[in-house]
Amino acid sequence: MAACIHLSGVPLELYTRLGLSYIASAIGNPLYMDRITADRMRLSYAKLCIEVSTTVVIPRFVNVELLDGSIVSIVVSVPWLPTHCTDCYSFDYSVRFVLKRLPFLQKYGSLSNLVL
Repeated sequence: MAACIHLSGVPLELYTRLGLSYIASAIGNPLYMDRITADRMRLSYAKLCIEVSTTVVIPRFVNVELLDGSIVSIVVSVPWLPTHCTDCYSFDYSVRFVLKRLPFLQKYGSLSNLVL
């Protein structure tokens, strides 16, 4: 699935297409970045779109070693992810939806048992 992530606290030496792709690759497969990030017009955070498996938990931090040997923690935030079932990872429904309907399903079985 594709997900947009925000990377905060990125050092200037890594605030390049190659550097941001390197950081994002620790989470998933980098796809693209927005124009403002690519043009380095906003340095407070970088906005990237990555491809990530639904089974992967996106970390809150990514540690990166700089050229001088120091390690910096990049903050990762995800503004929005589509809801999906945590058991089968399907996007057709979420477990929360199923649990809300559980009394109904226990009484009537599946929706296919209803006569409309």
